[in-house]
Amino acid sequence: IDLEVKDAGDGVEAAARTARLAAWKKLCAGKNAAAVLGHHADDKIENLPLYAKSFPGADKVIAFLKECAAKTPAVGKHELDGKKLFVNVQEYAPKVFNPEKLEYHLDYIDIQLLLSGAEKLYYAPLDGLDTVMPYNPEKDCGFARLPAPEAGTAIPLVPGNFVLLFPEEGHLPGVGDPAAKVVKAVVKIAVK
Repeated sequence: IDLEVKDAGDGVEAAARTARLAAWKKLCAGKNAAAVLGHHADDKIENLPLYAKSFPGADKVIAFLKECAAKTPAVGKHELDGKKLFVNVQEYAPKVFNPEKLEYHLDYIDIQLLLSGAEKLYYAPLDGLDTVMPYNPEKDCGFARLPAPEAGTAIPLVPGNFVLLFPEEGHLPGVGDPAAKVVKAVVKIAVK
């Protein structure tokens, strides 16, 4: 596949990303195939606009999270568009790794932005993992067992870092020093 990278004024990185996506679409066209494009473990809030086409309500989410990064909002629920789009600002002490707490959702995308403190979030595909608690549609949550930390991918979060998690992506957040304190904004974006 030939790639032509043209800077349309958004910078060479944006142009290269556009060319890569076009190449993947061309490779997958007409096939029962898909390209899975992930973000790296050190994604910063400044990079969130790069994912704007990945979820509805991106403008509201980006504006709110940029405000959060500048000034921590009150702990609690902040509605951006009713049940379709809201943010839970949480304050808690991290916990030690618990293999029974790999959670997943089906109705909402999560964006988790750390505002203060430090923690690890473990990510793992659900395929082949044992169910600990079946999916509860009222809570949009189910739990699977992650047998050991090394069975998942540890994503260290520090202030300004975020993780974008789509439905059915297993994640175990809040792992760290129980003597510490964390403040995190968790955006919930309805997909149904």
